[in-house]
Amino acid sequence: MSEKERKRRARKRDGRRCRACGSDENLTVHHILPRAQSGPTGSRNLITLCLHCHQYWHRTERQHYAISFEEWLKGGEARRLAFERSKLLRIIAEGRWTGQSYDLIAVRLNEAGRFTLRGRKWSSGNLARWVRRNAPELSEKHSRELVKWPFFAKPLESGIWRWYFFDNPLGVSHLRGERRVLDKYNFSRYHKTTGKFLASIVPVSGMHVFRGDVDLQLPSVRPPANHDGPLKQTVGFLNGGRLRRARRVRGGAYLFSGPEFGVPEDFVDSNGWGWVGWEDIEAVILRRVRKWMRKRGGSVSECDPGVERSYF
Repeated sequence: MSEKERKRRARKRDGRRCRACGSDENLTVHHILPRAQSGPTGSRNLITLCLHCHQYWHRTERQHYAISFEEWLKGGEARRLAFERSKLLRIIAEGRWTGQSYDLIAVRLNEAGRFTLRGRKWSSGNLARWVRRNAPELSEKHSRELVKWPFFAKPLESGIWRWYFFDNPLGVSHLRGERRVLDKYNFSRYHKTTGKFLASIVPVSGMHVFRGDVDLQLPSVRPPANHDGPLKQTVGFLNGGRLRRARRVRGGAYLFSGPEFGVPEDFVDSNGWGWVGWEDIEAVILRRVRKWMRKRGGSVSECDPGVERSYF
């Protein structure tokens, strides 16, 4: 059975209405367990959502300590309580990963009006008990090397770092002069360690890539089928070992943006849409960083720290 037929049956099963809000307009089909996580393509893993709810969920699931899809789908009071819990966990996680004590986090929560789910103020004691029950992985206090909270980096080799937003890898950079500059592409937008509000960071684990006979020199392209991601998500088009990014807009068109990049022929293993995970993308970025550094004799101190440069 084709993907198109499975989606048609899923819409019919759901009464051609959004399972979240009940709307019958701009319907899409969502994979409950994403394909990036080896989710099945059968109808049991498909659910009908309107375009607004589909995009709303994809924005929600990318957040650190996001609520589950089942909690989100219930709506009403159940969804509100789940969101309150996730907001608490995100604030607590930010504090614990940056070495803050329960006392300090409790003060921050109370000042922000984020009281307990019963409306009581936080203290170090009830906060510690709540964390042990709901997020035991945050019980231990950490102190990481941060450039601008909540970023931190780990060295991969001399002069090359992998950057993180909490435990999510964001990209690869090199040292330039005396400054550590976040120089990455996280498959939705560019970010630097300064000049961007941290809440706009959206860590993801990969991107959709279309492999086929596509003219990468055109301003836009219309492939035979759309990918399953949300509208305006950045994707890639691969042809002859050359990759170019694009953004899907209404009507099924994809607008190209940026230059072409050379990638291995097996970057996507089959024609049509495929999911490329972060591990494969990082390998390409590392090769470009090493090549760029070799051209300069392995030295990074001669680079201009004010120039923003992308490797993918």
